[in-house]
Amino acid sequence: MEILIPLEGASPTGLQAKELMGLTVNSINELSDSDVSDFMKFYEELYIRSFRSLQTDSQKILSGFFRYPDGTYITGKFNFNKKIGAMETSQFISAVQPGTGQAGLQIQWAPSQYSVVVISTVQVYIKTLASPSIVTLRIYDNELDPLLNGKIYEKQFPANQGVNTFQVFAELDVRNFSIVIDLAEQQFYQSKQRFYYNGTWIDEDVSCSMPCAFGQSMISTQLNGGGVNAYAAMICSMTKFINVNMPIFSLPLYYSIGREFMKERITSDRINSYTVLTMDRAEQLLAAYEKDYLNALDALRAINQVPEDNQCFMCKSVLSTANLLP
Repeated sequence: MEILIPLEGASPTGLQAKELMGLTVNSINELSDSDVSDFMKFYEELYIRSFRSLQTDSQKILSGFFRYPDGTYITGKFNFNKKIGAMETSQFISAVQPGTGQAGLQIQWAPSQYSVVVISTVQVYIKTLASPSIVTLRIYDNELDPLLNGKIYEKQFPANQGVNTFQVFAELDVRNFSIVIDLAEQQFYQSKQRFYYNGTWIDEDVSCSMPCAFGQSMISTQLNGGGVNAYAAMICSMTKFINVNMPIFSLPLYYSIGREFMKERITSDRINSYTVLTMDRAEQLLAAYEKDYLNALDALRAINQVPEDNQCFMCKSVLSTANLLP
């Protein structure tokens, strides 16, 4: 994850963590103990936790149910559609891969402003194991040069004879990509198109299109005989929404980072016990950052519409009431 609010130096948001009330670069560095050899890695972990908290709370304020410390609560103005559609791309057949090079499948789709594709698992069906018994799985962005910057995922998996299921969980913000395997590594079975839609398994020989919400679709095509079955889902991403609209979220993220620093000081056993930041002072700063975080987060209530993406954000309908006369 890109560090949008660094400790010091240039920042797209114009904010630096060292400018948080009660913190300096020295006091921040003192928070890490001797086991944390790379302090920037330590800070990045805090940053990721801060961002995840912001994701959860932002979604609650925009679409769900958010309760403040004083007991008051608000309900969101939007129906946030987390899942637009999902598909299982392929069905294995008895024919063996006769080809050379790479084989697999291509997926094309038209994402909305804040949606992404998640490849959760990928299956291959191996007839004969080679030595070593591994499968190299790669994902390419077909709109980029594969030899330069087009490869966006690569991992080797140990393989067995028969059907193998690999845990991938790759989140892709690309419109046209391929999932491929190296045919030289093993002897694979081919595949044809197959997906489950509206209660029915639908088979196609070469390619097929999965209907999704609002007339959108995800098109899957077998490459070089196939050999790959992928589980793909189109989902709406709060991460993407925050990153695209960072000017709105920069202040709550800023104070969320401060909260994580103080939580680390209070609860963690990897904090330097000789830091000048005492436990009492850390608890005071945690309360202050919490208050600033909620105040900054409250500004999200002013968002009344997200017209650029009606797939992911739909305004909630206003309920009408009427008196029924006897």
